Amino acid sequence: MSDPMIEGTDNKSPALGLPDQAGNEHNPSVDVDPGHRVTTHIIRSASDSDCEFWFGITKFGNHNPLVLLREIGTDDLLQKAATEGINETGPLVLFDSDGVKPRGLVLMPVPDSGSHGLETWLTNMHATLTPWAPTRLGIYLAPEAIGADPQMALLLAVLRKVLRGIGVREIYLLTGSHGTNHLLNAALRLKREVSSDDFEFYVYH
Repeated sequence: MSDPMIEGTDNKSPALGLPDQAGNEHNPSVDVDPGHRVTTHIIRSASDSDCEFWFGITKFGNHNPLVLLREIGTDDLLQKAATEGINETGPLVLFDSDGVKPRGLVLMPVPDSGSHGLETWLTNMHATLTPWAPTRLGIYLAPEAIGADPQMALLLAVLRKVLRGIGVREIYLLTGSHGTNHLLNAALRLKREVSSDDFEFYVYH
């Protein structure tokens, strides 16, 4: 068996100061790939899904990410990385092929406050995900790490970026410490922004 692998690579949010980036029917804010269908699932457990590639946030701490990858499941790893921290700087790409099914995780440090820092962070996230071209992508942005974000502004910013040029066809949103309704409202808001005659966006929960 192979060893786990690591590679380095409508209001403002109270935590991040993110401006509302919502578009409208006359001025859409999301440049999506036409002719595609993307399905979003809101789920309670990563292990119960078909998703094998996950994205989350992290802070600096004492945990060794490779030890976490060997010893705990995806849900707990995403939670610990975000709340207790890991001893590597990101972005990191982790792979584990020892389990029942292979899994990959991308961990990015929590973004800095302010729209300029966020844009750089989103660009780095997109550049990190693009070479792997996951068709299924799970996302968990632990609220304990980013602070109060009732409008799910950071999640929406991530989703908007993910829909451009990566090739994702299924998105899995892990509830974790989030309220299911917050995730659902964010997904439905994005659906209103991007659904068109040549781009279909479906939401299931």
